[in-house]
Amino acid sequence: MRSICFVAGVLLISAAIAAEQPRSTAEELVAEVSGLLARGVSDKKIAGSIEKVHLSDCLTDKLIADLTKQYRIGPYTTFALDIQANESQALMPSADTIPSDLAPSADQIDLMTDRLRKYVDQSLASWKKFVAKSSITRLANYKGEFRVQSGKIWYPHERFQFELPESVNTPIGHLRYLQGATFHWHHWDFCGGRKVAVFDFAESPDSPFHRTLRRELDKAPYQHGRVFFFPEDGTVCRLVARDSTSSATTVFGPIQIDGSTYWFSTSVIIMTRFDQLPRHPLWRRRIWIPTEYHRVDAQSTVTYSPPGV
Repeated sequence: MRSICFVAGVLLISAAIAAEQPRSTAEELVAEVSGLLARGVSDKKIAGSIEKVHLSDCLTDKLIADLTKQYRIGPYTTFALDIQANESQALMPSADTIPSDLAPSADQIDLMTDRLRKYVDQSLASWKKFVAKSSITRLANYKGEFRVQSGKIWYPHERFQFELPESVNTPIGHLRYLQGATFHWHHWDFCGGRKVAVFDFAESPDSPFHRTLRRELDKAPYQHGRVFFFPEDGTVCRLVARDSTSSATTVFGPIQIDGSTYWFSTSVIIMTRFDQLPRHPLWRRRIWIPTEYHRVDAQSTVTYSPPGV
């Protein structure tokens, strides 16, 4: 009983300490990191400084991208920024970094979500005709070693299912969470300089994907998160899917294949947090970079270049 009370006391004290600590804006964090980089502070020390910060608003991809344009950022600093971005995803971005447009009307919201649903259904049907290779980078809690592995990511195509049984973990698999999902308006934002609509989503237990998953797992986790898409046609440019322990952020971009343009995933970052004391969480980060997209059909033969080429 004493040990239980002691642990509970530690958790309460830790929570109280975190609540009392001043919070910084994402722009202030980026300015601080910029100063440390300019002074030549070591990668691990910068990561340690980032870890101590508590944010008051969302650390966006744009802020991180602007920083990486100015400086060459080390792997530990990048990991620490990814953790802060992950932890602040539920917060609103700073008002001066997003469009100032009024929130859409109920009719406009219905129109946008209808376009999004149509885009998701059409994309999942057409993407079965494509495959890609990806490089994978893993790092755990600032102390892990880097390992880059090259392998095949076969997107859901009946002929190639045996190549990757865990196809639910592919980047295209993440888009499946939106089938049959419920959507709620959140805010306007930017994606590649273009205005996008941002909605929170919650996966439906009756979605085709989840029904299939339940047949394989006794307790399949439900996903929720946030989707960023162009309001005029529903094209998804960013998707954040979360469950109780992890989140997967998929960035989509235009890919040219056989003279046509497709919006496919260009990167996927999966962040997993392991249960520990609040002040010492353990994290694992995995990054997928899909490359060498190919169109396939029943007679296709795809040959990939060796790793590192």
